[in-house]
This record gives sequence, structure tokens and C-alpha cells, in this order.
Amino acid sequence: MSDHPQSYSFAKRFWVGSISLFLSAVFLSATLWATNDARRLDAQSVEGLARVVSSRFVAANSARYGDGAYFITYAFQWDRQSIVNERDVPEDFYDSHPVGTSWTIRIHPDAPRIHDLYPRETRTTAAGHLIVSTLSVLFGLWLVLSNGNLTVLRARLAKKS
Repeated sequence: MSDHPQSYSFAKRFWVGSISLFLSAVFLSATLWATNDARRLDAQSVEGLARVVSSRFVAANSARYGDGAYFITYAFQWDRQSIVNERDVPEDFYDSHPVGTSWTIRIHPDAPRIHDLYPRETRTTAAGHLIVSTLSVLFGLWLVLSNGNLTVLRARLAKKS
């Protein structure tokens, strides 16, 4: 028998999980911010008139989505200034809003950067990101605590107390 205390070391999965957990937590924080924007827009918004200034399609080989991406550049007036922005939009929205088209958007009165081009746009995007970021946090947590890492963590914590 040896008088040496048993050594506990983390599996590589612990360190990969720790990095994944950290990055997922950062993404979750940003997602919670976007969710707050959606909540604020739902609680208090005014209608404004937007107009398509230009539009473009990015082919599949250079887009982040498999079928390509549709972008519109639009402008609206807020507090006596013109705000111009570009967003990627669903294909059906792109098709139904050619250059020159005007339509009503919802704008947050205190923060015009928060606005919906079509009904529930901000809420839907925030909900999707919240689901992905929560699953990423859970996956990182699973990596940190699996493969014997929980035992090592308990042993190290017991050793310190």
C-alpha cells in the first residue's frame, strides 16, 4: 500500500465542456438581451411606415443558409430623422416587398433600433435563440460533469474543506 494520497484529474472532456459552457453562457446572456427587446416591443410599440430602398439575393455558395439569403434595405422616419437598415428576410417577405413598397412596421418609441418588419419577427427570433443557447448550456454542463469529472470535482471540493 502506498501512503500517497489518491490523485484526481479531470478528463479532457471537462476542459472542452468548460469552454463550451463559457461560450454558451455568453450567447445565453446576449439572447436574454434580445428577449428583453422583444418583450419591450410587445409591451410598448407604435406604428411607422417603412419603404424598401433596395433588395438583393445572395447565392447559396456565398450565403450562410443552404438556399441563399434574401436581403432588403429599408428606410423609415423616426423623430424627424431617416433610419436606413438592412436585414435578411424570409423569401415570401422578399417576394411580396419589391423596391418601392411601403408597409407598416412596429417601432419601440424609446429605441427605434428595436422594430419588427413583420408580425412577431423579434419575438420569434428571440425564442429560437433562447432555445439554442439553453441547449448549448446544457450540453456544456453535460460535458463538464460526465466521464468521471463529477467524481473528480466532488473529491477536489471535499479536499478543500
